[in-house]
Formats: sequence, C-alpha cells, structure tokens
Amino acid sequence: MGTGKVIIVTIVTSIIVSAGTFFGLRALVVGGAEQGVVVPPLAGLRTDQARKLLEAKGLMLMVIEQREDPKVAAGLIASQVPLDGSKVKSGAEVRVVISKGSSQRQVPTLVNLTLAAATQSLTVVGFTVGIVTRQPDDKVQKDLILSSTPAAGQMAASGTAVALVLSDGPAGIEVPKVVYQRLAHARRTLTEAGFKVGRVTQTYDEDHRGGVVLRQTPVAGAKAPRGSEVTLVVNEDD
Repeated sequence: MGTGKVIIVTIVTSIIVSAGTFFGLRALVVGGAEQGVVVPPLAGLRTDQARKLLEAKGLMLMVIEQREDPKVAAGLIASQVPLDGSKVKSGAEVRVVISKGSSQRQVPTLVNLTLAAATQSLTVVGFTVGIVTRQPDDKVQKDLILSSTPAAGQMAASGTAVALVLSDGPAGIEVPKVVYQRLAHARRTLTEAGFKVGRVTQTYDEDHRGGVVLRQTPVAGAKAPRGSEVTLVVNEDD
C-alpha cells in the first residue's frame, strides 16, 4: 500500500473514531439528563412547596387524589409516585396524594359531668348523645356521668352517637323492720343497718303499747340509699 493510501486510511479512521466518541459522549450526557433526575421526598409538604422543589429539578407535580389519612395533617402530601430516591427522566411527572386529615375524633372525658355538660362536650368535637341509661354507683354522685361507650380517649368517626350511663347514686339497701319496737330500740336498729332516724311524730292507738313505733317510712323491706332517713310514727306513752 502506498504512502498516500495509508494517510487517507488513517485520516478516515481518525474521523470515524472521533465521531463515535462525540456521539457516545452525547448519548451519555443526554441519557444522564433524561434518566438521572433523583425524585426528592415530598411527604409532609404543601403542594406549593413540592411544586417549587420539583420544578428546580425539571420535574412536574400532579395531584391525583385526596384521601383521609389519620397520620398526616389535612392539606399536606401523604404519598408520592415515584417514591423519593427514584431516578426519572427530566420533565417526568411526580404524582401525589393529598391528605384530607381524619374524620376520627377522640372521645372526651365525661365522667362526673352532668348530662347537659357532657352533651356540650360531645357536640363540640362532632359527636352526638346516644342511649342514656342509669346504674347505681357508690363513688359517682347521682345524676352525673358514670361511663361512656365508646370510652374516653377512644377514636370514633365524627357524628358517632356516644352512649352514656348516669349514676343513680349508691345502691339501695334493705330497710329493717322497726314497727312495734320501742323508739330507743328502733333508733339502734336503724343506725346499725346504715340509716338515720328522721322526723319522729306521735299518735295514739289504744290497741298498742305506748312508746312503740306504729309506722315507718320507707316501709320495712324497701330499698333506700345507705345513710338516708327513716321517719317514724310512735304511739304515745300510756
């Protein structure tokens, strides 16, 4: 092969190598630009914050849905696709879900409140009053809230009817019989049973001994709260 041909082949080879190198590098640069954008984390951001962050990286924000999420405050991004750390092409969309917050509310503490106060507390947080029942209780004063269902601190959907139990005060105990006992004996019997002697009046009944109890209220066998009063009618002494 002549010297001239060798030079021509060398030049052509150099051109081919240079062109291959140029286009290879260009492909790497373009490919890197298209596939090498790292998606940033968006969870917990407002949409305006997320949009600015994505635009700075050449990406676009698309809101695809709003849904309840008890862990993320309303108006903030709850999730995204692609996930943060993924690599995408420049100009790609990042789809996000916006939290609507949660319709779940915490049941307030109602024990020892009146029914009116409990109703107000429930209304403020979005609940309603459900079935109201009564139950004897030695610790919670009569007509105050004894318990609720759902219980205080539990989560429930807004609008839930909360059932309430009102205290009926201490459970009644049986009143002992003191009729036909002398007044002093009747006082002792009632005191030992957990009652107090209330108003004592007198009447006259010739068929019974003087000084004995003729009538009592409540009557023997009835149930009455511990510590309540029992009124007596006593026959006059002879």
